[in-house]
Amino acid sequence: MELGEELNLNALGILMLNMGEYQYAQQYFTKSIQNQQLAHLDIPQNYNYIGLVHTKNREYDKALENYETTPETKLKSLPSNHPSFATTYDNIGLVHDEKGEYDKAFENYERTLEIELKSLPSNHASLATTYNDMGSAL
Repeated sequence: MELGEELNLNALGILMLNMGEYQYAQQYFTKSIQNQQLAHLDIPQNYNYIGLVHTKNREYDKALENYETTPETKLKSLPSNHPSFATTYDNIGLVHDEKGEYDKAFENYERTLEIELKSLPSNHASLATTYNDMGSAL
């Protein structure tokens, strides 16, 4: 499989996700992961997308399983304070929020905020979103 084919699988997965065709989206993201031999940025992003598919389907435990795999794979290619980690921890927090596990949600929002404060400008819109998420978990 060539790089272009992997990107096409990702693009198809994103398209299906945006169309609400979650089963097909998951298939494309999973196939993309299986076809990638090197640990690079697309692999953790695909786990994140699969987590999003499960979140949309209210399959929260499966969503958490995929979201929690994302940081492990990101650490192979990114520093731990990279802004994409904030997105992952925010997604984990949102799932815990949906499950009514507000303490766990808040812990993940705190991790999100910690990374954002180190890696983003002080007026970045993501900070406002994170503060809002933290408030919803209280």
